[in-house]
Amino acid sequence: EMCIRDSKGCLSFCLFHDTKNYPKATIETISKTLIKMGLQGNNAIVYIDALPKSLQSEISLGLRRLGTPAEKVRGIRRDENDSLIRLADSVCGLVRMAHLGNQDMQEMLDWAIRVGIIQDLS
Repeated sequence: EMCIRDSKGCLSFCLFHDTKNYPKATIETISKTLIKMGLQGNNAIVYIDALPKSLQSEISLGLRRLGTPAEKVRGIRRDENDSLIRLADSVCGLVRMAHLGNQDMQEMLDWAIRVGIIQDLS
């Protein structure tokens, strides 16, 4: 997730264990991010890589139920053309590789968290 007004700590992630309920995990992560960034109720527009139209209303409703409504929830289909989605994919890849035990990626993630580039909202 990216916040334009202050770049420090605007990249964040949540780790979920033993879940296949991806919409719920997505809703929780977005909600935690909006709260952390102080954006709840501020007409956030949420873009999600490869989100089918059939899930857009479920994500919107879930965010409202958690008290963090978004003005819009949209899927992005051509992620190769969207630099923020590519950045989010890269952060997810870094977190995944660190979680799977890649020591170099773990050191990089630890450093990014320590200096405030990335926040762990788990």
